[in-house]
Amino acid sequence: MGPVLGPQQVAGHGQRGALHVPESGMLGRAQGPHLRGQDRIDPDLTIGALDRMAAHLARAARDRSRVLLATGHVAREDGRLSDAMAAYGAAAARANELGDDLIEIAAEAGAGLAALDQGDVASAEGRLRRAEEMLAAAPSPGWFAGRELVDALAIRVAATAGHAGLAADRFDSALALAEPNDTFAATALVAECAPALVGVGLRAMGATIERVRYAAVASGFDRLAAKLRA
Repeated sequence: MGPVLGPQQVAGHGQRGALHVPESGMLGRAQGPHLRGQDRIDPDLTIGALDRMAAHLARAARDRSRVLLATGHVAREDGRLSDAMAAYGAAAARANELGDDLIEIAAEAGAGLAALDQGDVASAEGRLRRAEEMLAAAPSPGWFAGRELVDALAIRVAATAGHAGLAADRFDSALALAEPNDTFAATALVAECAPALVGVGLRAMGATIERVRYAAVASGFDRLAAKLRA
């Protein structure tokens, strides 16, 4: 790290140069004892400074899309479904601009779940198609944070259409993928899907729900455990 000036400190010539030079890629008067002479731009230092700034901006943009995604989750959990849809839509758009397919997939699935909560099955099905298409095109995505949202949406859409067997098969494969990778996501998957699965007559879900509920209690996932108890 370069020199730092205090809030009340007046910078002299050398201090100003020492602060400016490393970050801008310039060499010359501020390096060494020279007070006069011609500055020159060092290409390697300049490129390095630009690369650092580009990386910083890219991280900030990715963080913004994740914040929007999390905002959608919180709004949906609170029952503010219009706010959730807006946040998921913004997250998907930002992720699309950045080429962050996994965040975009999760945002599309989150929006689909919020649409189902609103009773808009057609919109949920459209979001599911988009998420599934992106998932199929992704290079060996395997597990990633938000994958459980896609599976939950597919399960709930199938159950809503009365396809109990299809919903059960997707649930079994989704839970098998989630449990070894993310205990919280696996618990959220069960909490999201259990009412729909039980609603289409899959009473055998009871044992799975109880097992996952005990695991949620042990892990301190109190809110999810309460959902599973209901």
